[in-house]
Amino acid sequence: MEGRLKGRTAVITGGAMGLGNAFARRLASEGANIVIADLKNAESAAAAMGKECLGVTTDICDEKSVAALVTRARERFGRIDVLVNNAGSGFLGTMEETTFEQLTQVMDVNFYGVWRVIDAVFPHMRKAGSGRIITNTSIGGLIGQPFNDAYCAAKFACEGFMESLAPVAKRLG
Repeated sequence: MEGRLKGRTAVITGGAMGLGNAFARRLASEGANIVIADLKNAESAAAAMGKECLGVTTDICDEKSVAALVTRARERFGRIDVLVNNAGSGFLGTMEETTFEQLTQVMDVNFYGVWRVIDAVFPHMRKAGSGRIITNTSIGGLIGQPFNDAYCAAKFACEGFMESLAPVAKRLG
C-alpha cells in the first residue's frame, strides 16, 4: 500500500493528537501530503510528522478559519483529495442539565463544524471530479445513550448528513 496516495493531499481536522494524529500518520505512510487542522498544536504536530506536512491552527466553529485552512492547503499542495473530519468535543449531561448555550457549543463543534469543513472542501472535490470524505463520529450517533443527550443529537445529525451526502458525492466522483 505504501505510495498509493503519492501526490494526494489529505486534510485531517482534530489531527494534532489521538485518533486524528493516527489518521494523519497512516495517510502519510501511504504517501499523502498531510494538512493537520486543529485548534491547538497543529504546527508542532505537523513538524513532528517528519515529512511534507502543513499544520494550520483551525477553529471549525469559525467560517473564516475554515476558509483559511482550505486556502492554505490548496496554496501549499494545489489540491485536497481526502478530508478526514475528526475534530469533536465530548459532553455529558441530560437535557435538563444542559443549558442551551452548552447545546449550541456541542452542536457547533460536532455537527456544524463538520458541515462547515465539508462545505468549504466539497467544491474543490467536485471540480476535480474526485475525492474522499471520511467523518469520524461515534456509536452515540447510532444508539442514543442516557446522560449524553446533546452529544448524541449532534452525532445523529452528522450520521444523517453523511448518509444524505454520500449518494450525491458518489455521483459526482
